[in-house]
Amino acid sequence: MGKYGGDVTTEIVGTYQTKQKLKEAGIYYSQLWDIVESSEWANLKEECGHGSRNKTMTTKQYLAILRKLGLLPYGQSTAIKLGVGISTLSNYAVGEHIPTQTAQLLRALLKIQELEKELQKLLKQKKKLFVVVRER
Repeated sequence: MGKYGGDVTTEIVGTYQTKQKLKEAGIYYSQLWDIVESSEWANLKEECGHGSRNKTMTTKQYLAILRKLGLLPYGQSTAIKLGVGISTLSNYAVGEHIPTQTAQLLRALLKIQELEKELQKLLKQKKKLFVVVRER
């Protein structure tokens, strides 16, 4: 939804009794209508019934992650890292909805910070680190 804004409609093509049937139907219609490549559809990937988990965050979670990252709620460096203006940061800090994209970015920054700390520990121990990152 972030790429296309709010001007998107949802079309329900059926209901299914099992996850397997739902997945099969999702893949079938995705391919039938070429939903990823077609300009008619906003889908960025084939539909397979996984749905979307709530990827946003509360203001309390937002402020906690900023603290862990060493960022200030109203700081210029925070605005730059998140790609938003200072006024937007002010709104987030007082309870305005944190967009999914911003929440995902903050979680990714926190994960990177945690991995960097782990890597530093391992480098001191001269051990190897294997990391697999799942593309979303």
